[in-house]
Amino acid sequence: MLIQELRNHKSTIDRLLGNSQPELNGIFDKLSAPLKGELDGCYRGSLMGIIGTNWLNRFTRICINRLLQTAINPWVGKRFDDINGANYWFTQSGKIRWGYYLIEDNMQGQDGLPLTLLSYDVDKNIRTLRPIRGEVRKLNDRLFLARMHYLTKNKTIQVLYFTLEKIELGK
Repeated sequence: MLIQELRNHKSTIDRLLGNSQPELNGIFDKLSAPLKGELDGCYRGSLMGIIGTNWLNRFTRICINRLLQTAINPWVGKRFDDINGANYWFTQSGKIRWGYYLIEDNMQGQDGLPLTLLSYDVDKNIRTLRPIRGEVRKLNDRLFLARMHYLTKNKTIQVLYFTLEKIELGK
């Protein structure tokens, strides 16, 4: 899939849902980092590229990922405020927040290129959330592609991908 197509295509999220983690890695590696402060605001999230689904065919991955866009998945998105952020659960209003993170712009990704890092190593979080790291790059002005890693003593595990679509509260 061409990066330019994803940047310009109106249904980019739909086009990404059937991709495996290796395919999403290839796309992610070609994207640029958001500018400092560019992520500020509220975002609707869409999960995809979940660990353990790479061996499934594209149609099955699409079905699983579409199911995760329904009420079965309580995570609805994220909010970014300068250097802090939080996950929204159950409703986009932000009344239920859990999973806080620090936002670090212009960090180096595994490919050596810049990205925005989300570090869950925050005192507000329970201990099991603190090893989570998110990485964010820009698809277009209102849409970002991100991936989540979990750090263990011995390795880093890539858990999933997600998109973040800019929204206005109340919409």
